[in-house]
Amino acid sequence: MCTKIGPRDYHEELKAINDLRDPQFKVEHTKLWLDNLPTAAKPMTDAHLQQADGKIQKLVLDQSKIQFQADSLSLARDASQLASLHAEEVQCERSMRMAKVAHLKQENQIGSGIVTKHMAQCCAFTSGPMNLLKPMLTEARLKQNMVLKCFE
Repeated sequence: MCTKIGPRDYHEELKAINDLRDPQFKVEHTKLWLDNLPTAAKPMTDAHLQQADGKIQKLVLDQSKIQFQADSLSLARDASQLASLHAEEVQCERSMRMAKVAHLKQENQIGSGIVTKHMAQCCAFTSGPMNLLKPMLTEARLKQNMVLKCFE
């Protein structure tokens, strides 16, 4: 069995570790581990830290802008819904008022028609020369007699 990983041969080392069976053995002590361990990150300079802070601030600002836009759209949607509800309510109130006015107008027309008819039949008043009034007086008496016969 040949164990070769990367540019070095670690077979001898792994065989020796296997033969020793040391209870305090740690993988971190092998050459395999040290050769393949990623290099430690270099400490960042102030310029890099400022650049990172600038990017973070930009992201925070963008997030704030997006949240503001979302809140504004939500508010606009709510205002639009309230306006449409108000318009429906006003339209409903207006139609109820119009129906009430139309009903009152119809009742007034019926009432005025009844009054006009009653005045024409029972309370006719005319003025003028006597020769023109006699035929009207005769006609009014005939109508009055007809009305009285209806109630008998």
